[in-house]
Amino acid sequence: MNEIEKKIRDYLFSLPKPHFSPAVALGQSKIAGVGLVAVRDIAEGEVVVVELGPTINRAFIEVIESVTGYECNLCIGWDAYILHAPLHEDHQGGYINHSCNPNAGLLSNGVWCAIRNINNGEEVTCDYGTFETRPGWILECQCGSPQCRKRITFEDYKSPELKKRLRNWFAPYLRNS
Repeated sequence: MNEIEKKIRDYLFSLPKPHFSPAVALGQSKIAGVGLVAVRDIAEGEVVVVELGPTINRAFIEVIESVTGYECNLCIGWDAYILHAPLHEDHQGGYINHSCNPNAGLLSNGVWCAIRNINNGEEVTCDYGTFETRPGWILECQCGSPQCRKRITFEDYKSPELKKRLRNWFAPYLRNS
């Protein structure tokens, strides 16, 4: 690890960690690696995670990703992101996996809540198309839901079907777009 990478990683680990509800914990994901899993039944509207960290711009995100490979941020504006701390030394990404049939959405910037009842043992998921607008961003979806779009992009928020189904849970900056 070079000096710049060490300084950036030290900075990342100095950031506040997200606040997880006692109703969730990190666990094995059926979608991708590790995810957030309900450890008890969660009622619709219940807050499951509050993201903490500084708001930074895309240029800073790109530097962090290119130097460290760390990709853990939440898009909250056209060029604004909440940067969150790694949860452990090997952590390289987020903890709420994408699903085209999500059970969590953004109540406000950085505040995730259940958008329907979530059963004990069920993975907590969100739809990345409701907040990610970084130009060129694409995810090959592995959610396996009957509603799977196969490919999630930075322009999915424009989809009439997605707006109809999830507009109330879009990132606030996209709700009226």
